Amino acid sequence: MPQIEVALSEQCGSTGNVIAYGRGGKLKSLLFFHTGPNEIAPIFQSTPFFVALRRLGGFFRELLLPHGYPDSVSPDYLQYQIWDTAQAFCSTITGAFTTRAVLKGVGVGDANANALSAAITWILKDGTGMIGRITFAWWKGNKLDSECKKWRLFADILNDLAMVTELFVPQFQANSMQILCTTSAMKSIVGVAGGATRASITHHQAIRDNMAEISAKDGSQETMVNLVASALSIYLLQMLNGNVAEWSFIATLIILHITFNYLAVKSLIFDTFNDQRMALVLKTYFNVGTVLNPVKVNKNEAVILGFGVKDIHCTGQNKFVTVDRFFMKPSC
Repeated sequence: MPQIEVALSEQCGSTGNVIAYGRGGKLKSLLFFHTGPNEIAPIFQSTPFFVALRRLGGFFRELLLPHGYPDSVSPDYLQYQIWDTAQAFCSTITGAFTTRAVLKGVGVGDANANALSAAITWILKDGTGMIGRITFAWWKGNKLDSECKKWRLFADILNDLAMVTELFVPQFQANSMQILCTTSAMKSIVGVAGGATRASITHHQAIRDNMAEISAKDGSQETMVNLVASALSIYLLQMLNGNVAEWSFIATLIILHITFNYLAVKSLIFDTFNDQRMALVLKTYFNVGTVLNPVKVNKNEAVILGFGVKDIHCTGQNKFVTVDRFFMKPSC
């Protein structure tokens, strides 16, 4: 193999270019990629198929991933996005079935249905949602940053509960207004909690002052998943129109949706303290004399509302005591 003298190297993300002098002093460009933390290997472009495949991969990389990935995002970015994309796929398909149920419930396809009544129902539903958004933001807005994982998971579980409730609208058409107003209020909470916690997660993932780009690419990823799921939903809506088959399929989607959301929030590795992470670090330090790293702290952090550390108190001896469902509250 002829000796190559490297003249210039450039890297952005996991791939880059090397401009080198080859035999006879001729300039040549080599593409390389990471094979390990401190290792690189060249990509040989010997066939048109490989060139086309690499260009296609590069196109989708630029389309869906932040510039400079993976060096421009936090280490937990990819794992979180995989689970988040999977849950969005399940949610979109479930949403297609609930949309059909809601339209049936307000009288679409019924010759005796009153258009004015359906319009009033829709206006009241939207109005209830607006009130719900304002009320929830006032009530729990200051908790959404510190308990980001819990509220993110709570929002998706509440969204599933709202969609399941809407599936019963055709069976209770006389009470469709009350049902839709209730589910609208539930979804308004989902919108506030989901949007706010997503902003907090994006801030965590943006390590190169690229929060806006990561947010935009997250929207592109979700839009592409929604397009695929919507196209599949058209086929599924025609195939599944029976009670047993439809409800079994929806139940499976909801279970997968909750599972994927749980895995998504558990994959997040925050390197900042909240009450619960601080208590876990202090408890371990006072018990065994070691400080947990962020990976272990986040792994042990509870992500379900009502579980984990409730509060932190400082005693007169300058020692911290954690109070949660597993520990007894210290006496005065």
